[in-house]
Amino acid sequence: MEIKEKVIELLKGDKNVGLDFNKLKTDYSLNDQGMDSLGKMTLFFGIEEEFNIEVPDEEVDSVDTIDEIVKLVESKL
Repeated sequence: MEIKEKVIELLKGDKNVGLDFNKLKTDYSLNDQGMDSLGKMTLFFGIEEEFNIEVPDEEVDSVDTIDEIVKLVESKL
């Protein structure tokens, strides 16, 4: 499974993220699609566990789209 697919699966696994997966755009801001900061932090906890990486809070704050998250994860692997 590709990194992008895993990230989307992590998003779908968290019922509290507030995203409409039928309209999800990987290059649009997650904030603009309904995700709040708590949802983003929850997502990154899952990403760190899934990929066995550590992502500092500053880097979490610097990404805002699924595509940017995928690039960040790729840079950590």
